[in-house]
Amino acid sequence: MGRGGGAVSIIDAHTHVQFPVFDSDRSEVIARAKKAGVGMILVGTQGMTSQAAIELARKDLKFMRATVGYHPNHADESWHHDSKEQIASRPEPFDAKFFLELAEKPEVVAIGECGLDYYRLKQSAERQAHIGRQKEIFRAQIEIAE
Repeated sequence: MGRGGGAVSIIDAHTHVQFPVFDSDRSEVIARAKKAGVGMILVGTQGMTSQAAIELARKDLKFMRATVGYHPNHADESWHHDSKEQIASRPEPFDAKFFLELAEKPEVVAIGECGLDYYRLKQSAERQAHIGRQKEIFRAQIEIAE
């Protein structure tokens, strides 16, 4: 980022300006960052937001790059819907092949969001299965990163 005449002096390594919450002022947010010399890494949290990050980064590679990832909160049927991330509640199953294909795009610089997040898992008989599913998806994303 910033090579070939770009004026990036700082990189915000974790942004979500591709999320719907920025639909009304996205261009202004990006313009302010560019004016301040701040490059952005647009972080995906599932397929839809990862694709949106790539598409947005593609518009100005001097200032933006993307990551692709599947946040662990999406791993379970009772996943947490963040209305800032997506307007409609649309659970999405993890598809390693799909994420691998996205990860190979030239705009992509990392895998993430990913990891383990047990914060929202309710105490239940299914808790261990949910934890196991998160671990399975995290391992798959590590393999994609490799």
